[in-house]
Amino acid sequence: MAHKLDRRQFLQTAAIAAIPPISGNRLNVLHVMADQHQAACMGNEGYPQALTPNIDRLAREGVRFASCYTQHPIYTPSRTSILSGQYCHNHGYYGLNGPPPRGDLPSFMSHFRQRGYRTAAFGKVHTPDEPQPQNWLHGHVDLLADCYLYFDYPPYLSERYSNYLKKLGLQEKEDSAGWPEYPGQAIDINEGRPSMIPYRHSVEGWSVTEAIKFMDSSADRPFCVQVNLPRPH
Repeated sequence: MAHKLDRRQFLQTAAIAAIPPISGNRLNVLHVMADQHQAACMGNEGYPQALTPNIDRLAREGVRFASCYTQHPIYTPSRTSILSGQYCHNHGYYGLNGPPPRGDLPSFMSHFRQRGYRTAAFGKVHTPDEPQPQNWLHGHVDLLADCYLYFDYPPYLSERYSNYLKKLGLQEKEDSAGWPEYPGQAIDINEGRPSMIPYRHSVEGWSVTEAIKFMDSSADRPFCVQVNLPRPH
């Protein structure tokens, strides 16, 4: 049965879970976020046409946020609110791109890291990162593996993901940030076709694979990992 927590209960639970217990193992934390993934695309939300057994299992066995509301219509300030637990008027970030929030704004990643957890963020992290490489989450995580660049682009792909595709000879076919045959145009102008890249090498497949590697390498240390899947944006 999935557990439902409001925001206050979540923050209290997260704080308690992060404190090293007197005995026993600490829980690992896996935070999965898909960009613009609505409830009608999930079977556990009561939509039988959506065949999502793995998502249903996560909802059933994990923590399910059934009453969440975004704090901003732009995703970067909203992601900052999710990570920091602060409203936009508190963290001061409203733009799509820009410098990190003022002051030493903590995140739940830094909270877990300070208490001995290995922390990492993968995929479309899209946190304040201007100018490169001054990302807000640097220092909050042991590994920041974003698949994109958000400042001073093109190129749109991060060096880490771009090098991965180069080794496979797939960089010229990458089509999540833009179509090769329409250089300089935004992807939302020309989207709606099957990708030319196999799923396991797509931004989603790469993000999941890299996250699994990190979790497997954590050995006897607990981890707190965020995986951000760009599509269906």
